[in-house]
Amino acid sequence: MSNFQFTEKTEKTIAQAQELTREFSHSQITPMHIATAMFDESEEGPGSSLLKSIINKAGGIPEEIERSFKKLLVRLPTQTPAPIEVSFSPQTGQLLRKAQEHQKKQKDSYISIDHVMLAFMDDDTCWKVFTENNITKVAFENAISQTRGNRRVESKTAEAGYEALSKYAIDMVALAEQDKLDPVIGRDDEIRRVIRVLSRRTKNNPVLIG
Repeated sequence: MSNFQFTEKTEKTIAQAQELTREFSHSQITPMHIATAMFDESEEGPGSSLLKSIINKAGGIPEEIERSFKKLLVRLPTQTPAPIEVSFSPQTGQLLRKAQEHQKKQKDSYISIDHVMLAFMDDDTCWKVFTENNITKVAFENAISQTRGNRRVESKTAEAGYEALSKYAIDMVALAEQDKLDPVIGRDDEIRRVIRVLSRRTKNNPVLIG
């Protein structure tokens, strides 16, 4: 662990994986524990799981993939009584080293959660879960790239900037495409005003309130 520099979100995920390992009475933290921990939203609330968001963008169903990982955990050998101390499995060591390779390749200062996600593609057991749920490597990589943007991971809280708009704002275009907007009645003047503001070549960063 001393060779790795993790972001806070990655540290929390590993800590949650450690708790899962004890909860299931396992002796080693596997990549499956880490993947399952990434679905947890108990601490930061609904919508906080980056993995769920990326799976959605890649064309998968997060709930089905989460169930698949939990089924794999149930099949792992257990220890009675449950171990107090747990360690990393060799596969987890490989996973973290692969994540570190992605970190260095992208010239980042810390190993972020998306580096670990990219490393899943090199873990046969984990990646099989994704492929069985119709997620391809290209779609997965594109979804991660779209979520991260062109940001560099230069602080331990770097992931807080991922998808900031989707956390604190509503994508009206997406709702319109899904036909989920309520009809607007008796607001013709207001609608024309909004259209004029949005059509300006300059000063075109309006904020709609109310």
